[in-house]
Amino acid sequence: MFSLSVLIFFSGAHYAVLFAFARSFQLVPIGLQLPDTNFVEVVVRHSAGIFELGLLMAAPVIAVNFLINLVFSLLGRVVPKMNVFILSFSARIAAGLTMLALSVGLIVHYVVQELSDAPEMMLRFIPFLHS
Repeated sequence: MFSLSVLIFFSGAHYAVLFAFARSFQLVPIGLQLPDTNFVEVVVRHSAGIFELGLLMAAPVIAVNFLINLVFSLLGRVVPKMNVFILSFSARIAAGLTMLALSVGLIVHYVVQELSDAPEMMLRFIPFLHS
């Protein structure tokens, strides 16, 4: 987050971020949002969707980590004098990074799909004003 904020600051984009933040109060003034009966259900549904998305992105790495633990636990039973705890660290790191590199396309697909729906989701929370 720090690196991202430094990049935004030195690129001059912080003016756009501050302008967008100030403009959001013009679009939806404070205290204008009226509670809707469906509002809590929508927030809970989208929060659950975020957790589901995180699990979908992490699933390949979690599965590989489980398989590495299974293999090394069996190896520890077969060769009891081998220190599988220490040896499994390098195997977990290598397998996890390999799986992460292989699943980058899948992760990008999930993120792009979620971000394409984001503007429509944000507009659901803006009340329609009749002036």
